[in-house]
Amino acid sequence: MKKTAIVIACLLTFAVMLSACTPSGEAESSSSEDTVIQTSESSGESDVSGGSDSSGSAEFAPDISFDEAFPTGDLFLPETFLPESITEAQEEDLNRSARAYTPAETLDIRNTAPSFYFYEHISKEAQQVYDAMYMVAMDPTTLDNVVNFRVSWDASKRENWVKYYWVAERALSFDHPELWWANPANGTYSFYPTYTVNPYSDGTYGIYIRMNQAYTDVKKDIEAFNKAVDAFLSDIDAGASGETLTRLVHNKLLTLCTYNDRVWKDQSADLARTAYGALVADSMGAANTALCSGYSLAYVYLLQQRGMEATIVEGLAASGSNQPSGHLWNIVKDGDKWFEFDVCWDDNMLEYVLNLPRQYTNDPNRYQLFSEAANDYYFTDSISHCMYRLTTSSIRDYSMQVRFTASNGWYWDWKHYSVRYRFDETDPNSADGILMKLAPIAE
Repeated sequence: MKKTAIVIACLLTFAVMLSACTPSGEAESSSSEDTVIQTSESSGESDVSGGSDSSGSAEFAPDISFDEAFPTGDLFLPETFLPESITEAQEEDLNRSARAYTPAETLDIRNTAPSFYFYEHISKEAQQVYDAMYMVAMDPTTLDNVVNFRVSWDASKRENWVKYYWVAERALSFDHPELWWANPANGTYSFYPTYTVNPYSDGTYGIYIRMNQAYTDVKKDIEAFNKAVDAFLSDIDAGASGETLTRLVHNKLLTLCTYNDRVWKDQSADLARTAYGALVADSMGAANTALCSGYSLAYVYLLQQRGMEATIVEGLAASGSNQPSGHLWNIVKDGDKWFEFDVCWDDNMLEYVLNLPRQYTNDPNRYQLFSEAANDYYFTDSISHCMYRLTTSSIRDYSMQVRFTASNGWYWDWKHYSVRYRFDETDPNSADGILMKLAPIAE
Protein backbone atom coordinates (compact mmCIF):
# COMPACT_ATOMS: atom_id res chain seq x y z
CA MET A 1 0.00 0.00 0.00
CA LYS A 2 2.52 2.54 -1.12
CA LYS A 3 0.72 5.51 -2.62
CA THR A 4 -1.39 8.27 -1.14
CA ALA A 5 -4.66 9.47 -2.58
CA ILE A 6 -2.84 12.10 -4.58
CA VAL A 7 -0.80 9.50 -6.38
CA ILE A 8 -4.01 7.76 -7.31
CA ALA A 9 -4.35 10.68 -9.67
CA CYS A 10 -1.51 9.42 -11.77
CA LEU A 11 -3.28 6.08 -11.87
CA LEU A 12 -6.58 6.97 -13.46
CA THR A 13 -5.02 9.76 -15.42
CA PHE A 14 -3.06 6.99 -16.99
CA ALA A 15 -5.73 4.31 -17.13
CA VAL A 16 -5.91 4.38 -20.88
CA MET A 17 -5.18 0.81 -21.68
CA LEU A 18 -7.36 -1.47 -19.62
CA SER A 19 -8.42 -3.45 -22.69
CA ALA A 20 -6.58 -6.45 -21.30
CA CYS A 21 -8.10 -6.05 -17.83
CA THR A 22 -11.23 -8.22 -18.08
CA PRO A 23 -11.34 -10.70 -15.20
CA SER A 24 -15.13 -10.99 -15.20
CA GLY A 25 -16.26 -9.27 -18.34
CA GLU A 26 -15.09 -7.98 -21.68
CA ALA A 27 -13.42 -4.63 -22.25
CA GLU A 28 -15.48 -2.37 -24.42
CA SER A 29 -15.25 1.11 -25.85
CA SER A 30 -16.61 3.90 -23.66
CA SER A 31 -15.98 7.62 -23.53
CA SER A 32 -17.36 8.02 -20.00
CA GLU A 33 -15.35 7.96 -16.80
CA ASP A 34 -17.98 6.61 -14.42
CA THR A 35 -17.02 4.01 -11.88
CA VAL A 36 -20.12 2.18 -10.72
CA ILE A 37 -20.81 -0.57 -8.25
CA GLN A 38 -24.01 -2.54 -8.60
CA THR A 39 -25.50 -5.72 -7.23
CA SER A 40 -25.80 -8.42 -9.83
CA GLU A 41 -29.51 -8.68 -9.02
CA SER A 42 -30.22 -5.12 -10.05
CA SER A 43 -28.27 -4.91 -13.26
CA GLY A 44 -27.47 -8.30 -14.71
CA GLU A 45 -25.03 -7.78 -17.54
CA SER A 46 -26.09 -4.23 -18.41
CA ASP A 47 -24.06 -1.07 -17.90
CA VAL A 48 -25.65 1.31 -15.43
CA SER A 49 -24.00 4.60 -14.49
CA GLY A 50 -24.27 6.67 -11.37
CA GLY A 51 -26.67 7.04 -8.47
CA SER A 52 -28.52 4.78 -6.07
CA ASP A 53 -31.97 3.39 -6.80
CA SER A 54 -34.47 1.02 -5.24
CA SER A 55 -32.96 -1.97 -7.03
CA GLY A 56 -29.70 -1.62 -5.14
CA SER A 57 -27.26 0.11 -7.50
CA ALA A 58 -24.73 2.35 -5.74
CA GLU A 59 -22.45 5.07 -7.01
CA PHE A 60 -18.78 4.45 -6.24
CA ALA A 61 -17.03 6.93 -3.94
CA PRO A 62 -19.48 9.80 -4.48
CA ASP A 63 -17.20 12.12 -2.51
CA ILE A 64 -14.42 11.73 -5.09
CA SER A 65 -14.36 13.48 -8.45
CA PHE A 66 -11.71 11.72 -10.49
CA ASP A 67 -11.14 14.75 -12.72
CA GLU A 68 -10.46 17.02 -9.75
CA ALA A 69 -8.70 14.66 -7.35
CA PHE A 70 -5.95 13.59 -9.71
CA PRO A 71 -2.85 15.57 -10.74
CA THR A 72 -2.67 16.35 -14.43
CA GLY A 73 1.08 16.49 -15.12
CA ASP A 74 4.43 15.61 -13.60
CA LEU A 75 6.95 16.39 -16.33
CA PHE A 76 9.70 18.94 -15.73
CA LEU A 77 10.74 20.81 -18.87
CA PRO A 78 13.95 22.86 -18.50
CA GLU A 79 14.01 26.30 -20.05
CA THR A 80 15.63 26.54 -23.49
CA PHE A 81 17.38 29.88 -23.23
CA LEU A 82 20.08 31.66 -25.21
CA PRO A 83 23.29 31.19 -23.16
CA GLU A 84 25.63 33.99 -22.20
CA SER A 85 28.19 35.19 -24.69
CA ILE A 86 31.81 35.61 -23.61
CA THR A 87 34.52 38.13 -24.44
CA GLU A 88 38.02 37.25 -25.64
CA ALA A 89 39.31 37.66 -22.07
CA GLN A 90 36.67 35.29 -20.71
CA GLU A 91 37.44 32.85 -23.50
CA GLU A 92 41.09 32.86 -22.50
CA ASP A 93 40.13 32.16 -18.87
CA LEU A 94 38.17 29.11 -20.02
CA ASN A 95 41.04 27.95 -22.19
CA ARG A 96 43.35 28.32 -19.20
CA SER A 97 41.05 26.12 -17.13
CA ALA A 98 40.95 23.54 -19.87
CA ARG A 99 44.75 23.46 -20.06
CA ALA A 100 44.97 23.03 -16.28
CA TYR A 101 42.47 20.17 -16.24
CA THR A 102 43.70 16.90 -14.80
CA PRO A 103 41.23 14.03 -15.18
CA ALA A 104 39.85 12.62 -11.96
CA GLU A 105 40.35 9.01 -11.11
CA THR A 106 38.28 6.89 -13.42
CA LEU A 107 34.63 6.86 -12.40
CA ASP A 108 32.79 3.56 -12.70
CA ILE A 109 30.15 4.88 -15.09
CA ARG A 110 28.46 1.95 -16.84
CA ASN A 111 26.15 1.52 -19.77
CA THR A 112 26.30 -1.59 -21.94
CA ALA A 113 23.47 -0.56 -24.25
CA PRO A 114 23.72 -2.06 -27.75
CA SER A 115 22.94 1.38 -29.23
CA PHE A 116 21.78 4.84 -28.25
CA TYR A 117 18.68 5.69 -30.19
CA PHE A 118 18.56 9.47 -30.17
CA TYR A 119 22.28 9.98 -30.78
CA GLU A 120 21.92 7.96 -33.96
CA HIS A 121 18.98 10.04 -35.19
CA ILE A 122 19.75 13.66 -34.28
CA SER A 123 21.50 15.99 -36.75
CA LYS A 124 25.28 16.10 -37.14
CA GLU A 125 25.27 19.55 -35.52
CA ALA A 126 23.42 18.18 -32.50
CA GLN A 127 25.73 15.15 -32.38
CA GLN A 128 28.72 17.49 -32.11
CA VAL A 129 27.15 19.15 -29.07
CA TYR A 130 26.13 15.76 -27.61
CA ASP A 131 29.73 14.51 -27.89
CA ALA A 132 31.03 17.55 -26.02
CA MET A 133 28.42 17.19 -23.30
CA TYR A 134 29.26 13.53 -22.91
CA MET A 135 32.95 14.36 -22.36
CA VAL A 136 32.03 16.90 -19.67
CA ALA A 137 29.60 14.50 -18.02
CA MET A 138 32.22 11.77 -17.75
CA ASP A 139 34.04 13.90 -15.15
CA PRO A 140 31.73 16.32 -13.36
CA THR A 141 34.03 16.63 -10.34
CA THR A 142 35.74 19.86 -11.44
CA LEU A 143 34.93 23.06 -13.33
CA ASP A 144 38.29 22.74 -15.09
CA ASN A 145 36.79 20.06 -17.32
CA VAL A 146 35.88 22.49 -20.09
CA VAL A 147 35.18 21.23 -23.60
CA ASN A 148 35.25 23.69 -26.47
CA PHE A 149 34.55 23.33 -30.17
CA ARG A 150 33.60 25.44 -33.16
CA VAL A 151 30.25 25.49 -34.93
CA SER A 152 29.22 26.82 -38.32
CA TRP A 153 25.73 27.83 -37.14
CA ASP A 154 25.06 31.31 -35.81
CA ALA A 155 25.43 30.96 -32.06
CA SER A 156 23.87 34.35 -31.41
CA LYS A 157 20.41 33.07 -32.41
CA ARG A 158 18.28 31.25 -29.86
CA GLU A 159 16.51 29.14 -32.46
CA ASN A 160 19.83 27.51 -33.37
CA TRP A 161 20.49 26.63 -29.73
CA VAL A 162 17.05 25.03 -29.59
CA LYS A 163 17.70 22.94 -32.74
CA TYR A 164 21.19 21.81 -31.80
CA TYR A 165 22.16 22.38 -28.18
CA TRP A 166 18.88 21.75 -26.36
CA VAL A 167 17.97 18.84 -28.61
CA ALA A 168 21.37 17.32 -27.82
CA GLU A 169 20.88 17.80 -24.08
CA ARG A 170 17.50 16.04 -24.17
CA ALA A 171 18.93 13.26 -26.34
CA LEU A 172 21.86 12.68 -23.99
CA SER A 173 19.69 12.51 -20.87
CA PHE A 174 17.32 10.03 -22.56
CA ASP A 175 20.11 7.85 -23.98
CA HIS A 176 22.21 7.85 -20.81
CA PRO A 177 20.12 7.64 -17.62
CA GLU A 178 23.31 6.69 -15.73
CA LEU A 179 24.46 10.31 -16.21
CA TRP A 180 21.67 11.77 -14.07
CA TRP A 181 23.73 14.92 -13.40
CA ALA A 182 23.51 15.68 -17.13
CA ASN A 183 19.72 15.89 -16.82
CA PRO A 184 18.75 19.34 -15.46
CA ALA A 185 15.58 17.82 -13.97
CA ASN A 186 17.83 16.51 -11.14
CA GLY A 187 17.58 19.94 -9.51
CA THR A 188 21.25 20.57 -8.73
CA TYR A 189 23.61 19.89 -11.61
CA SER A 190 23.50 20.85 -15.27
CA PHE A 191 25.74 21.91 -18.10
CA TYR A 192 26.84 25.53 -18.31
CA PRO A 193 27.25 26.59 -21.95
CA THR A 194 28.69 29.85 -23.30
CA TYR A 195 29.68 31.08 -26.76
CA THR A 196 32.05 33.64 -28.21
CA VAL A 197 30.41 37.03 -28.61
CA ASN A 198 31.89 37.46 -32.08
CA PRO A 199 32.49 34.87 -34.78
CA TYR A 200 36.05 33.95 -35.73
CA SER A 201 37.56 35.05 -39.03
CA ASP A 202 36.20 31.94 -40.77
CA GLY A 203 32.64 32.73 -39.63
CA THR A 204 32.47 30.00 -36.97
CA TYR A 205 31.59 30.50 -33.32
CA GLY A 206 33.32 28.99 -30.32
CA ILE A 207 31.16 26.98 -27.89
CA TYR A 208 32.36 26.21 -24.36
CA ILE A 209 30.65 23.67 -22.09
CA ARG A 210 31.36 22.77 -18.48
CA MET A 211 29.30 21.83 -15.41
CA ASN A 212 27.43 24.55 -13.54
CA GLN A 213 29.10 23.34 -10.33
CA ALA A 214 31.45 20.56 -9.33
CA TYR A 215 29.81 17.27 -8.32
CA THR A 216 32.27 16.25 -5.63
CA ASP A 217 30.25 13.31 -4.27
CA VAL A 218 29.64 11.72 -7.64
CA LYS A 219 31.92 8.71 -7.02
CA LYS A 220 29.97 7.74 -3.90
CA ASP A 221 26.64 8.22 -5.66
CA ILE A 222 27.76 6.21 -8.71
CA GLU A 223 28.74 3.36 -6.40
CA ALA A 224 25.28 3.45 -4.78
CA PHE A 225 23.62 3.50 -8.20
CA ASN A 226 25.68 0.58 -9.53
CA LYS A 227 25.03 -1.43 -6.39
CA ALA A 228 21.28 -0.87 -6.75
CA VAL A 229 21.33 -1.82 -10.43
CA ASP A 230 23.36 -4.99 -9.76
CA ALA A 231 20.90 -6.03 -7.05
CA PHE A 232 17.91 -5.31 -9.27
CA LEU A 233 19.25 -7.31 -12.22
CA SER A 234 20.76 -10.16 -10.20
CA ASP A 235 17.85 -12.52 -10.89
CA ILE A 236 16.95 -11.26 -14.37
CA ASP A 237 18.53 -13.47 -17.04
CA ALA A 238 20.05 -11.50 -19.91
CA GLY A 239 19.39 -14.49 -22.14
CA ALA A 240 15.63 -14.34 -21.69
CA SER A 241 13.36 -13.31 -24.55
CA GLY A 242 12.52 -9.66 -25.07
CA GLU A 243 8.94 -10.21 -23.97
CA THR A 244 10.15 -11.89 -20.77
CA LEU A 245 12.72 -9.19 -20.04
CA THR A 246 10.28 -6.32 -20.48
CA ARG A 247 7.83 -8.04 -18.15
CA LEU A 248 10.36 -9.01 -15.45
CA VAL A 249 11.94 -5.55 -15.31
CA HIS A 250 8.51 -3.88 -15.44
CA ASN A 251 7.14 -5.99 -12.58
CA LYS A 252 10.18 -5.61 -10.37
CA LEU A 253 10.25 -1.85 -10.87
CA LEU A 254 6.59 -1.67 -9.82
CA THR A 255 7.44 -3.55 -6.65
CA LEU A 256 10.50 -1.43 -5.89
CA CYS A 257 9.43 2.10 -6.71
CA THR A 258 6.89 4.49 -5.18
CA TYR A 259 5.40 7.60 -6.75
CA ASN A 260 6.86 10.75 -5.19
CA ASP A 261 4.00 12.89 -3.88
CA ARG A 262 6.31 15.56 -2.45
CA VAL A 263 7.96 16.42 -5.74
CA TRP A 264 4.68 16.24 -7.62
CA LYS A 265 3.13 18.76 -5.21
CA ASP A 266 6.17 21.05 -5.35
CA GLN A 267 6.55 20.71 -9.14
CA SER A 268 10.26 21.00 -8.41
CA ALA A 269 13.39 19.66 -10.05
CA ASP A 270 14.61 16.69 -8.02
CA LEU A 271 16.46 13.38 -8.26
CA ALA A 272 13.00 11.77 -8.21
CA ARG A 273 12.85 12.79 -11.88
CA THR A 274 15.89 10.63 -12.69
CA ALA A 275 16.82 6.96 -12.72
CA TYR A 276 18.81 7.60 -9.55
CA GLY A 277 15.64 8.56 -7.69
CA ALA A 278 13.81 5.41 -8.80
CA LEU A 279 16.70 3.04 -8.05
CA VAL A 280 18.40 4.76 -5.10
CA ALA A 281 16.79 7.86 -3.56
CA ASP A 282 15.35 11.30 -4.26
CA SER A 283 17.05 14.59 -3.32
CA MET A 284 15.73 14.36 0.25
CA GLY A 285 16.97 10.79 0.68
CA ALA A 286 13.62 9.03 0.29
CA ALA A 287 14.50 5.62 -1.14
CA ASN A 288 13.15 4.45 -4.49
CA THR A 289 10.75 7.29 -5.19
CA ALA A 290 10.12 8.78 -8.61
CA LEU A 291 7.84 10.67 -10.94
CA CYS A 292 7.04 9.62 -14.50
CA SER A 293 10.51 10.52 -15.79
CA GLY A 294 12.24 8.63 -12.97
CA TYR A 295 10.27 5.46 -13.66
CA SER A 296 10.82 5.77 -17.41
CA LEU A 297 14.55 6.52 -17.28
CA ALA A 298 15.09 3.63 -14.85
CA TYR A 299 13.19 1.32 -17.21
CA VAL A 300 15.37 2.46 -20.13
CA TYR A 301 18.59 1.91 -18.24
CA LEU A 302 17.69 -1.50 -16.81
CA LEU A 303 16.61 -2.82 -20.20
CA GLN A 304 19.76 -1.38 -21.80
CA GLN A 305 21.86 -3.43 -19.36
CA ARG A 306 20.03 -6.52 -20.55
CA GLY A 307 20.78 -5.84 -24.19
CA MET A 308 17.52 -4.23 -25.29
CA GLU A 309 17.07 -0.98 -27.19
CA ALA A 310 14.83 1.32 -25.19
CA THR A 311 14.16 5.04 -25.13
CA ILE A 312 11.77 7.78 -24.09
CA VAL A 313 8.56 9.27 -25.44
CA GLU A 314 7.39 12.62 -24.10
CA GLY A 315 4.26 14.61 -24.65
CA LEU A 316 0.91 15.49 -23.12
CA ALA A 317 -1.53 13.11 -21.44
CA ALA A 318 -4.94 13.45 -19.82
CA SER A 319 -7.85 11.42 -18.55
CA GLY A 320 -11.55 12.24 -18.63
CA SER A 321 -12.14 15.99 -18.78
CA ASN A 322 -8.66 16.92 -17.54
CA GLN A 323 -6.56 19.20 -19.70
CA PRO A 324 -3.58 17.39 -21.26
CA SER A 325 -0.28 18.17 -19.57
CA GLY A 326 3.30 16.95 -19.59
CA HIS A 327 4.14 13.29 -19.24
CA LEU A 328 6.94 10.90 -20.17
CA TRP A 329 6.87 7.17 -20.92
CA ASN A 330 8.77 4.45 -22.81
CA ILE A 331 9.14 2.78 -26.16
CA VAL A 332 11.15 -0.44 -26.41
CA LYS A 333 12.34 -2.50 -29.36
CA ASP A 334 11.80 -6.25 -29.21
CA GLY A 335 13.12 -7.98 -32.31
CA ASP A 336 12.10 -5.78 -35.23
CA LYS A 337 9.05 -4.26 -33.51
CA TRP A 338 8.62 -1.34 -31.13
CA PHE A 339 6.19 -1.33 -28.19
CA GLU A 340 5.11 1.46 -25.86
CA PHE A 341 5.03 1.13 -22.06
CA ASP A 342 4.13 3.31 -19.09
CA VAL A 343 5.52 1.83 -15.89
CA CYS A 344 4.53 4.82 -13.80
CA TRP A 345 0.85 4.62 -14.72
CA ASP A 346 0.75 0.84 -14.34
CA ASP A 347 2.20 1.18 -10.84
CA ASN A 348 -0.31 3.80 -9.78
CA MET A 349 -3.26 1.89 -11.20
CA LEU A 350 -2.22 -1.15 -9.19
CA GLU A 351 -1.74 0.87 -6.00
CA TYR A 352 -5.16 2.44 -6.46
CA VAL A 353 -6.75 -1.02 -6.48
CA LEU A 354 -4.68 -2.22 -3.52
CA ASN A 355 -5.63 0.81 -1.43
CA LEU A 356 -9.39 0.71 -2.05
CA PRO A 357 -10.41 -1.83 0.65
CA ARG A 358 -9.26 0.29 3.57
CA GLN A 359 -11.47 3.15 2.36
CA TYR A 360 -14.54 0.96 2.93
CA THR A 361 -13.93 -0.84 6.22
CA ASN A 362 -17.37 0.29 7.45
CA ASP A 363 -19.17 -0.89 4.31
CA PRO A 364 -19.20 -4.71 4.25
CA ASN A 365 -20.32 -5.13 0.63
CA ARG A 366 -17.84 -2.68 -0.83
CA TYR A 367 -15.07 -3.88 1.46
CA GLN A 368 -15.60 -7.46 0.29
CA LEU A 369 -15.74 -6.39 -3.35
CA PHE A 370 -12.55 -4.37 -3.24
CA SER A 371 -10.71 -6.82 -1.01
CA GLU A 372 -11.42 -9.65 -3.42
CA ALA A 373 -10.38 -7.48 -6.36
CA ALA A 374 -7.13 -6.49 -4.63
CA ASN A 375 -6.33 -10.14 -3.89
CA ASP A 376 -7.30 -11.55 -7.27
CA TYR A 377 -4.11 -12.40 -9.17
CA TYR A 378 -5.65 -12.21 -12.62
CA PHE A 379 -7.31 -8.88 -11.96
CA THR A 380 -4.29 -7.19 -10.35
CA ASP A 381 -1.90 -8.61 -12.94
CA SER A 382 -4.13 -7.25 -15.69
CA ILE A 383 -4.42 -3.85 -13.99
CA SER A 384 -0.64 -3.59 -13.61
CA HIS A 385 -0.04 -4.41 -17.29
CA CYS A 386 -2.53 -2.09 -18.92
CA MET A 387 0.05 0.35 -20.31
CA TYR A 388 2.22 -2.48 -21.54
CA ARG A 389 3.48 -3.51 -25.00
CA LEU A 390 1.09 -1.20 -26.85
CA THR A 391 1.12 0.35 -30.29
CA THR A 392 1.48 4.10 -30.66
CA SER A 393 -2.05 4.47 -32.02
CA SER A 394 -3.60 2.42 -29.20
CA ILE A 395 -1.86 4.33 -26.41
CA ARG A 396 -2.71 7.66 -28.03
CA ASP A 397 -6.49 7.47 -27.76
CA TYR A 398 -8.22 4.82 -25.73
CA SER A 399 -11.52 4.17 -23.98
CA MET A 400 -12.32 1.12 -21.88
CA GLN A 401 -14.57 -0.60 -19.41
CA VAL A 402 -13.46 -3.34 -17.05
CA ARG A 403 -15.59 -5.36 -14.64
CA PHE A 404 -14.73 -7.35 -11.54
CA THR A 405 -17.40 -9.49 -9.87
CA ALA A 406 -17.07 -10.50 -6.21
CA SER A 407 -18.41 -13.64 -4.58
CA ASN A 408 -21.15 -11.64 -2.82
CA GLY A 409 -22.66 -10.79 -6.19
CA TRP A 410 -21.45 -7.19 -6.24
CA TYR A 411 -19.43 -6.09 -9.21
CA TRP A 412 -17.28 -3.14 -10.13
CA ASP A 413 -17.48 -1.48 -13.53
CA TRP A 414 -14.54 0.78 -14.17
CA LYS A 415 -14.88 3.00 -17.25
CA HIS A 416 -12.20 5.34 -18.38
CA TYR A 417 -10.95 7.38 -21.33
CA SER A 418 -7.57 9.02 -21.83
CA VAL A 419 -5.42 10.53 -24.55
CA ARG A 420 -1.76 11.19 -25.32
CA TYR A 421 -0.11 13.52 -27.78
CA ARG A 422 3.59 13.51 -28.51
CA PHE A 423 5.34 16.86 -28.43
CA ASP A 424 5.94 16.82 -32.17
CA GLU A 425 2.17 17.24 -32.51
CA THR A 426 1.68 19.88 -29.83
CA ASP A 427 4.91 21.93 -29.96
CA PRO A 428 6.83 20.90 -33.08
CA ASN A 429 9.39 23.73 -33.01
CA SER A 430 10.51 23.18 -29.42
CA ALA A 431 13.54 21.07 -28.57
CA ASP A 432 11.21 18.37 -27.27
CA GLY A 433 9.05 18.55 -30.40
CA ILE A 434 12.08 18.30 -32.68
CA LEU A 435 13.33 15.27 -30.75
CA MET A 436 9.94 13.55 -30.76
CA LYS A 437 9.77 13.84 -34.56
CA LEU A 438 12.68 11.39 -34.48
CA ALA A 439 11.15 8.99 -31.94
CA PRO A 440 10.16 5.52 -33.16
CA ILE A 441 6.57 4.50 -33.86
CA ALA A 442 5.13 1.28 -32.45
CA GLU A 443 2.96 -0.32 -35.12
